Amino acid sequence: MTALPGGADPPALDPRRFDERARALLDELARGRITVMGLGRFGGAIGLIRFLSALGADITVTDKAPAGALAQSVEAVAGLPGVALRLGGHAEEDFEGCRVLFVNPAVPPADPFVARARARGARIATEIGLTLALCPCDVIGITGSSGKSTTSALCAAMLAASGVRALLGGNVGASLLERPADLAAAEAVVLELSSFQLHRLEAGGLPHRPPRIAALVNVHCDHLNWHGTFGEYARCKRLIFAPREDEAWAVAAGDDGLALPWARRSGRRVFAVGSAPAGADASLSGAGEVVLRRDGGAEPLFARRDLALPGAINLANASFAAAAALLAGATRAGILQAARTFRGLPHRFEHAGTVGGVAFINSSVATTPREAARTLDAVAGPAILLAGGSPEKNLPFDVLARAARRATRCAVFFGTAAPELRVTFKREAPAVRTILAEDMARAFADAAAEARPGDTVILAPGAPSFDAFVNFQARGDAFKDAVRRLEAAAVPP
Repeated sequence: MTALPGGADPPALDPRRFDERARALLDELARGRITVMGLGRFGGAIGLIRFLSALGADITVTDKAPAGALAQSVEAVAGLPGVALRLGGHAEEDFEGCRVLFVNPAVPPADPFVARARARGARIATEIGLTLALCPCDVIGITGSSGKSTTSALCAAMLAASGVRALLGGNVGASLLERPADLAAAEAVVLELSSFQLHRLEAGGLPHRPPRIAALVNVHCDHLNWHGTFGEYARCKRLIFAPREDEAWAVAAGDDGLALPWARRSGRRVFAVGSAPAGADASLSGAGEVVLRRDGGAEPLFARRDLALPGAINLANASFAAAAALLAGATRAGILQAARTFRGLPHRFEHAGTVGGVAFINSSVATTPREAARTLDAVAGPAILLAGGSPEKNLPFDVLARAARRATRCAVFFGTAAPELRVTFKREAPAVRTILAEDMARAFADAAAEARPGDTVILAPGAPSFDAFVNFQARGDAFKDAVRRLEAAAVPP
C-alpha cells in the first residue's frame, strides 16, 4: 500500500447554501469515517474526494492500481486535508468501521469488499447519489444504450438558451461536486446516468429523490460483461423511472415495447417521443416537423431541417432533449435556438476533416454494433467503414453488417474483433469489400487509399477500445490525428 503527500485546494463549500435536508446529510458525512473505493485513472473520483475534504470528513481512498498508474489523479488529491491514499490493492482494514462507502461506478456488482462493508452496516453510496441528494431544483435524469450523452448535452443547451440556470453532469462533463456554489444555485440539473450509476441508486445508500423528469432514450444490449444478462442490464435502466411521491414524468419512445410499458407502470405521467400512443399525457412526434401535443392542443416545435446535427438518430436525440427540457421550463424559442446551434460532442459523428473530396467522421463512442449501425445509417452517401476493437461485450455484429448493406463500399477491420467482423460481413453483407488490418493506423491508411471523392470514411468501431487504447476518446483522437496528417500531406509545398 502507498500513502502519498501532495497538495490541492478543495472547492469552496458553504453548507448554508443548501436546504435543511441537504445540510443534515452534509453534517452526517462530516462526522463519519468515509472510504472511497476507486480513485480512477481519469479523475472519476476527484470531485467527490475534494468535496468531502472541504466538508472536513475523514476519508480513506483505496484503489487496486498502483500510484504510478494513477499519477494524474493522485496529484489532484494527495495532501488534501483528511485524505489518506491506500493504493496498489484493497485491504480489509480500509473497509472496517467506515460509516459510508462511496463506490466507483466501474466496481463490479458482486465485489466482495463492498459486500463485507454492507454486512458491517456501512451505507453503500455513489457520487451520483450524493449529487441527487444535494440538488435543490428539478433534476432531469437521462439514460439509454446510445445517444444519452448527446441528448443530455442538448437538453442542457436548450434550457440555457431559454434563460434557465442549468448544470450538466453525471456520466458526461465534470463532477458537479467541484462546483458546490453553482449546484446550490441551479434552477435545473441535467444528469446523464449510465447503467452502472443507476445500479447503485437503489435503496440503502444516501437519502435522495429520483429525478423528477426521467428519460429513457432506448434500450438494447450493452455491457453484458458487467451486468451478466440483458435482463439485469435492462433492470438497471428501468431504475430511471423510480417512483416519487410528487408529480413526476417518464419520457419514453412511444413505440418502444420495453420503455413505454415501464413508464406507464412507474406511477409517473408519461411523455411519449416519436409517436403519440393512446393514454400518453403529452407527446412529441413527427419525421419532418416535430409537433408537441398536450392538453388537447398541437404546436409545431422544430423541423428536422432546423437541426445542426445530421441523421435520424439525432432527430430522436433532439426530440427527447426537447421533451425533457420543456418539462423543466424551456421555451420554444430556446429549444429552436439550441437545435440550430448545437454541433454535438467530441467522438459522436464528429466531422474530423475533408481531404480530396473525402469526408472523415469520428464516432469512436459507438462501442456496440447497434450504436455503430445507427451511426452508419446517418451517412448520406457511399461509406468506407472503420470498425474493430475488443469483443469483450460479447455482442454479435450482425446488425452492423446489415446496416452496411445500404451504402458501404468497403469495410476495414482492426483489433482483436477483426476476424469475427469479417466472418459476419461475409455472411450478412457479402457485397461489401472487406480488409483486415493489423492495427487502427494501418486500417486508416487502407481506408484512405480505398476512398474516392464523395465518399465518407467513418470510424464506427462497434466494439470497446481496450485492446489498443485506454478509452474511446484516445481512439477517436488517434483517428483525428491521422486525418490531420493526411490533410498536411495533401497541401502542396
